[in-house]
Order: sequence, then structure tokens, then C-alpha cells
Amino acid sequence: MDYFKTSRFVLYAVPFALVIVTSSTLFPFIVGKYVWFRTASALALVFFLLGLVFDKRAEEHLTRLKRVVRTPLFLAATAFAAAFLVACLVGINPHLSFWSNFERGEGGLQILHLYVFFTLLLTLLRSDKEWGTMLKSFTVSAVLVICYGIAANLHIGHFIGPGGFGERFQGSLGNPAYVAAYLIFAGFFAVLAAKKKAILLALLAFFGLFFILAATRGALIGLTVGVILVTVYMAIKDKRWRKPALGTLLVLIVLGASLFTFRGTKFIQNSPLARLSDISFSAQTFQTRLAAWRIAWEGFLERPVFGWGPGNYLYLYQHIYDPAFYNVETGDYGAWFDEAHSIVFDQLAETGAVGTLAFFGILAACFARLWRSREEYEKERRIPLQALAIGALAAYVVQGLVLFNVLSIYLPLIMLFAWSEYAFNPKLSNV
Repeated sequence: MDYFKTSRFVLYAVPFALVIVTSSTLFPFIVGKYVWFRTASALALVFFLLGLVFDKRAEEHLTRLKRVVRTPLFLAATAFAAAFLVACLVGINPHLSFWSNFERGEGGLQILHLYVFFTLLLTLLRSDKEWGTMLKSFTVSAVLVICYGIAANLHIGHFIGPGGFGERFQGSLGNPAYVAAYLIFAGFFAVLAAKKKAILLALLAFFGLFFILAATRGALIGLTVGVILVTVYMAIKDKRWRKPALGTLLVLIVLGASLFTFRGTKFIQNSPLARLSDISFSAQTFQTRLAAWRIAWEGFLERPVFGWGPGNYLYLYQHIYDPAFYNVETGDYGAWFDEAHSIVFDQLAETGAVGTLAFFGILAACFARLWRSREEYEKERRIPLQALAIGALAAYVVQGLVLFNVLSIYLPLIMLFAWSEYAFNPKLSNV
């Protein structure tokens, strides 16, 4: 039996976790996903370890693993995983921090599985063909995520979801904000996976349509910043791209100005663009987030080193309640209050300064790997790939300023980290 090949095969199945919806569970859009993911990542690890013991190619995989563990990106990821677990232990509710709860399914246990997934991606996917299979797997799963949402909106069979196409699109993820962030990654991976131009254009149009239907302002701003960064990077690296880059920036300016100018028209107001055009610091959702961030900041100042513990923001919310969370006019809360709704403030409140610095250390290591120009990559005309990866990572960071991490965002983010290290680290791409 080829244990390493079997382990890779199980890894290819991981992205399909995000298609799973278990209508029989209390939280149908969450439980089935993390059960599938944890089972697949654990099985992949078991087969990998069996390969190290019984497979004749164990030595070459050990050699690659030794190279992997010395990379700055892996060291940063290890530091974050360690900081996260320590924060779990010293937080106010270690049990909740490590095991999480039925609704969220995050916590230290999830981080350990994500760490295993990341390590196996770097160690087992050693060729363009193997990475191509992984990227195609993710792209197919992204299409299925959307198809599930279409079936739910059409009330087909037992597909559950929102009431119809008048509501923001949530696919199989259960939250429009997750869908928008997820589709940014899906578009990037489609560029890497699609071999034919017609297929690529069809995929980008398909993902773009449902990105708009998700109507998530943070993701739109993130995508815009990402596209701008792509054009700037390419213009800096190669003067041949300067005219196309300038043209892209002009198109963005025209589109943005048009959306702002005509935001009050009937056409805009009766479409998903109405919400996307309503970008304002006075918006109720932003005011709610400001309240959540104030609570997170005050909590961080009380416990600055390792924070209150992952998943324990709810205790902090009860400890430092802000009336701005409650809307007297509508009689409801503007945002669910077990998260600070920001990758910055969530990390500060729950993992403290140590966990926050470790998390952004991963992002810094990945940015550094992508930004550095190497002569061999320029000869291969890989500057556009570097630029697109930088843009996707920047889009994630910007949208993450107003959204927390969940499995549907963690998975593609980790795939982006691992692919970037494979593609632009000669010590890994040639082994």
C-alpha cells in the first residue's frame, strides 16, 4: 500500500468539507464541516505516519519535512499554534478554549487540525501536478458551495437556506460574509487551476456574480484593495505591465464613482448593489462593530499577554457590556456577540499580544516570501502569480478587519500560505 499517496488523496478531499450541510444537527452549516475536516486531516496524518514507518520512500519525505520545518513561514505558524494553545490553557475557561462548543467548532483542537493540514500540504504536495489536483479540488468544491445555495434558494428537496433570491446569498456556508471572503480565494485558485481561458473566464464570472449577491461590504473593499495592490506590484516589477495597470486603476475609479453617483437610483436600490454602495462609518453594522472592538480593547488591556482565551469573548462581552450593541428602534442586536468581528481585535482579546504578534507573523512571512523577487521566477514570467497571491492575501487582511476567522476562511488561507511557499521557495519546489 502506498501510504503517502493515500494521505495525499485524503488531503484532496478536505476542501469538500465546506459543501457539507447537516440538516439533522442543531447547527447545520457548521457541525458537518468541522467533522469532515477533522476526520480527513486526522486520517491524512495517520497514513503519513504509517508511510514514515513502512514505506521505502520514507527517507525522502523526512528530508522534505526537515526543509519544511526550517522555513520562516512554518516557524511562524508553529509559533502561532503554540501561542494559541497556551492562551487556551491560561484563559478564563480552558475547556471552552480548547474544545470550543457545538455551534462554533473552533478552539485549540481545530487549530491543531489546521496545523496538521498545513504541515501535510507543505510536505506531501511536491509537484505542479499534485498542487494542480489540490487546486482543482478546491475550485470544484467552490462551485458546489454555490450550487448548494442555488438549490436552497429554489427550495429543491431537502436543501436548506434563505427564503429566496431577494436575500443575501449564503451558499452552503450559512453566512453571506463567509461566502464573499471565500470566493476571493476561489477566484485566485481558479486562476491557478484552470488550463483553458474559456473555463477560467466562466469560473471568474460565476464566482463574481455570487460575490456580488453575497453583498458584503468588507469583502468588496478588501477585493478592491487587493486588485489595486496587484496592479501596483506588477507595474513596479515589470514596466510592460504599467499601461495595463493604469487602465485597471482607471476602470476601478470609474466603477467606484458610478456606484457612488447612482447609488440612489431605483436600479441600484432594488439590487444587491444597494448594500454594497452603502459604505459609511455611520452604518448600524459598523457602529456595532465599534462597540465590539471597544470591549475587545478594554479586555486586552486587562489581560494583555495571552488574553481571555480563544472562544471566551462572550465572557468579556458580559464583563464590559456596551449598550451600543442593542438597537432600541429595531429591538435587536446588530451582530452576534461571541466574537469581536475583527481578526485584529479577536486576536488581541482572546490570545493577547503574544498570539496577535504570532498570527500576523504568519502573514508577514507569507508577504515576504511573495514580495521578494527571484531571477529564476522573473525568467519564468511568474510575476503575475506573485502579484495575484499578494492581492489575495491583502484582500483577506482588509476584509478581516471587520470579520473573524472561521473554517471556510481558514482552509483557503492555509492553502494560499502553503502554495506560496511551494511556488516561490526553491528549496521546496525542487524537492
